[in-house]
Amino acid sequence: MGNPKKFIACTLAFSMALMPMVSGCGKKPRSNPKVEADSDWYNVTKVTLESEVDFSGVQYSQTNVMGKVGDCYVVWYRAQYPIPYDVDRETFDYKDYTLMQIDGYDSNGELLCAVDLFDAVEDSGLVEDAISMMSDAEETEEAPMYNVWDPEIKGDNLSVLVEVYTDPEAALISYEVLIDPVTGELSYEISEEGRDLPPRAEGTIFSTRISEYQIVEYIAHNDVGAPYSILGIKDHAGNHTAIDLDEQFPDTHIGSIIGYLDLGSGKILCEACGDDVFGPHLYFTVDTSTGTATMAGDGQYSWLSALDLSTCSYFEEIGNVIMDTHGIRKIDLENSEITEAVSFDSCNINRSDVSSLSVISYTEDEIVLMGATYGTADLYTAGGGKVLLVKLNKADSNPNAGKTILTAATTGTIGYAMSEAVCSFNETNPDYFIRFDPKYEVDQYMDMNNMTSMAMDESDYRVTAVGAYAQLTDQLTVDIIAGEGPDIIFDSSRLSQLNTDDYLLDLSDRINTDGLFGNIIEASKKDGKLYQIPLAFGITGIVTKTENVASGQTGFTFDEYGEFVDSVCNGNEPIAMNQTEFFITCLGAMGDLFYTEDGKIDYDNEAFRSLAEFTDNNIFPVENRTYQDVMVLDNAGGIYFSNGSFMTLLGNLQSGINDATILGIPSYDGRGPIASVGCSVAISSQSAEQDGCWSFIETLLSQEIQEYHAYDTDLTPVNTAAFDSVATTFVDDHNARLSFYDTEISPAELAMMNIDTTRVDPDVIDSYKTMIGSIRGVESTDFSVDLIIREEMPAYFFGQKTIDEVIPVLENRVQTFLDERE
Repeated sequence: MGNPKKFIACTLAFSMALMPMVSGCGKKPRSNPKVEADSDWYNVTKVTLESEVDFSGVQYSQTNVMGKVGDCYVVWYRAQYPIPYDVDRETFDYKDYTLMQIDGYDSNGELLCAVDLFDAVEDSGLVEDAISMMSDAEETEEAPMYNVWDPEIKGDNLSVLVEVYTDPEAALISYEVLIDPVTGELSYEISEEGRDLPPRAEGTIFSTRISEYQIVEYIAHNDVGAPYSILGIKDHAGNHTAIDLDEQFPDTHIGSIIGYLDLGSGKILCEACGDDVFGPHLYFTVDTSTGTATMAGDGQYSWLSALDLSTCSYFEEIGNVIMDTHGIRKIDLENSEITEAVSFDSCNINRSDVSSLSVISYTEDEIVLMGATYGTADLYTAGGGKVLLVKLNKADSNPNAGKTILTAATTGTIGYAMSEAVCSFNETNPDYFIRFDPKYEVDQYMDMNNMTSMAMDESDYRVTAVGAYAQLTDQLTVDIIAGEGPDIIFDSSRLSQLNTDDYLLDLSDRINTDGLFGNIIEASKKDGKLYQIPLAFGITGIVTKTENVASGQTGFTFDEYGEFVDSVCNGNEPIAMNQTEFFITCLGAMGDLFYTEDGKIDYDNEAFRSLAEFTDNNIFPVENRTYQDVMVLDNAGGIYFSNGSFMTLLGNLQSGINDATILGIPSYDGRGPIASVGCSVAISSQSAEQDGCWSFIETLLSQEIQEYHAYDTDLTPVNTAAFDSVATTFVDDHNARLSFYDTEISPAELAMMNIDTTRVDPDVIDSYKTMIGSIRGVESTDFSVDLIIREEMPAYFFGQKTIDEVIPVLENRVQTFLDERE
């Protein structure tokens, strides 16, 4: 989650009163502006750094972007290879199964050198030098051992600490090894400091770099046993400063450091948590020259509280900057304000990549970003993501001048696929240019006062999120009617309030379902109109072994579900929710049963009463259960599969997917699973550029972008070729990874640990597609209506009212709200 803005909660009555007042106003004429010729533009050069590191066959890996070292850009790779189960544990060397490598790149991303740290140490003569100084080396036949610690930046070189010893109990000799990342040349000398911890420090919590300073946070405990932090700070020259925060602030407990900001002149601002982790943060400055710390005055830096200082970068000529998915901002400490430096609407950069990048260098003409990204299929390959070097170069003119601007908004976050589609469209379409509007991101409507409580449970979070979405929806409808809303709306499929001609364009006549899951498109229609096109979707239902499914069964009636819970699930409810949440979940899966022919709300029917009665009599508070109790099919009997996909099902069931079926959640008519549209796109009915918007949707439905959607969200892409490609990759990778078990664990141990290495049958892909083809319903949710249900139904569940007393009140409130919203 980002840094949500606090909001003032609007009452439902205000929303009801606001809508007809706005609807009665005349609509503003809508026209879209053009990209101005003199507007800022940055050309983007995106380079995936090539490395000689081979991550195939690794057990786990880590990629660390160290940043700019002199004129060189440095990446540090670390990996662990499987250790065979039959290896001689007394004699094996962990370094034989470990990779530690440093790569240096020039400004164009070309590899300059690659240094394997173990090979470099072996070839340097360092070990032989240590042996010559060890008095006990001649008395043992054991070869000396050595540890190689994490590299740090020291001037234009990398500094690596190497410790040599004859056995773990013997004294060791420490060396500082300096590596030139341009040439790979290595030098070393005895290090007097070694890895000695500061006094009272017990271990390392965190290490980071801010401008020229390497900062290490250590853990310690004070005289009463409370944990606190000690800061170790090293500058570019290797000078060390240790600051014991318990000694500096004896009357104030400093729990942990959240972020740092370079104040210049050797001073660093620290943001920290005190005793109350959810209370206001503490700010203090440390002076690296004197080793002292000074607490800031009350409120002096409160204007920084919305920022994540851990993502800040400092540059001598620019100052402190911070980056998010919308751009780069400068932190003006002198005037206590934050100003925009670069908007990412002024370049074609993938916003999801940005979340993994850091600002490495910054001048007025060129900005360099760098980081390991995990936005696509790289997340699922051995070794994790890829390392990107992205350069933003200020252009003399904007090449998009004259293009018509389309505004896109998302109710969630800007994902990789969404952003990649925008970049592709902006680069290739000659007439239109898309910009993002962050106004409708739900984080901005979340009440953080409610969310920063240790006692907050999942139900509390749901209520807070539902309230946020209700307000977001109201704001969006108001803006659309006023002619001020976005042209394109992402991920609003659950905002059913929008599904009218007043707000969204019916796309039924535009879409061609060839090559798509046409039944999901059809199920997404409302009254025969397609207001929101699903881009990626999940499945909601109950997963169980196929042997538990009766012939022709697709779901559960309430009685069938109760019997299933008592027998197959041994009395453990798969849908682990309280009564109100269970009721709303099931209600949303059969929402079509609660409307009359003329579209009015009708809760006074058998379907509603049956759900209410079943919930009241059968759903009880859930006791603490382990992951194995609820997610291992052999134990659980049935697993609640919410907004899942083939990829998540494979991850949960492993080879159990070979013999599993997804049934619908309990309903009045025993209907099958339903689709949960996680990613969608819609066009505002008030947009003056609907043809341009549709051109963009065609980009979103292409196989390449659809594959990105699958990898980015773990959902099922609506493009069938994209699904086939991604699902096949997952099955192949899953089966390949099982070879690790064959290497590391003996057959006897596999049997003792109940680890099943049965491979997944690729035919399950077609079986899953057949199940998708049987879906006829899409989960419908109206967040504002859900708020009313949450207020009225508990009276029945707590025995305060009968269902006959609740239904007319609920019908009246919901229908009145819907009428007022027309």
